[in-house]
Amino acid sequence: MDALKLHLLLNYYPAIGFILGSLVFVTAIRFKGLSAQRFGLKMVFFFALLTIAVVLTGEIASHTGGAYTGSRAGALEGHKFMATAAFAGVTATGIAALIGLMRGRRDPERGKSVYTIFLILAAISSVLLVTAILRGRQVKWAVQIPDPSPAVLRSIDTEKKLWHA
Repeated sequence: MDALKLHLLLNYYPAIGFILGSLVFVTAIRFKGLSAQRFGLKMVFFFALLTIAVVLTGEIASHTGGAYTGSRAGALEGHKFMATAAFAGVTATGIAALIGLMRGRRDPERGKSVYTIFLILAAISSVLLVTAILRGRQVKWAVQIPDPSPAVLRSIDTEKKLWHA
């Protein structure tokens, strides 16, 4: 399996994990479940670590593949820019989750200010991750528009005559 296939296989998991981990965390805060809060933080931290693998495989894939031109190159540049912003957000969120885990270990009240920062960063990172994924999908589907062929330029009347003959 090459780096591009591995990147395509892994790239959805951080976004799904961040959204689910944030929902678990918010639900746990609402119902005051301390073990579920810690599970949500651990989940987000794990997927932040998984994001490193996604970034590395994406970088390796961009160096091993052929150079793209035209609309595909533009789509790849947009994906790289958004992925870089998403990775920065994910890193900050992972650090906030780790700090929340460490500060809330003994006293859950100590981590409340970190929890607020964590939730804001998790929401921003989730949006950035989904946007980076959608930009990556554009790389796959971006193609050069070929020159019009005679088959495309045939009139509808000609096709009707062919079918009725």
